[in-house]
Amino acid sequence: MTYNKVLIALDFHGDNDQIIEKGKQIAADNGSGLHLIHVNEPITMAYTADGMSFNDQVIALEASIRKESREKMDNLGSEMNIAEDRRLVREGVPAREIHEVVKELGIDLK
Repeated sequence: MTYNKVLIALDFHGDNDQIIEKGKQIAADNGSGLHLIHVNEPITMAYTADGMSFNDQVIALEASIRKESREKMDNLGSEMNIAEDRRLVREGVPAREIHEVVKELGIDLK
């Protein structure tokens, strides 16, 4: 089978290098377009203690995570020479978001 579009899902943990190398190799072997995705899972609970709300801190933490994810994706995408529109950072449940991107972009291999 020939793959036209390959999606590499990243969690920015230790095994990303192996996943990236495998995805790059498959894309190179097939002459495929390469896409990257990272999905940030939102912090679903605002913590409270003794009537104090930590909602502002949770919002600030989520904003910081989004910013860091975008920076990591842009740095990696630049290193790999992947166009900006193929460096995706989404919010939500990773499996669900990845499946949506696969449908939206017509990805052959994820």
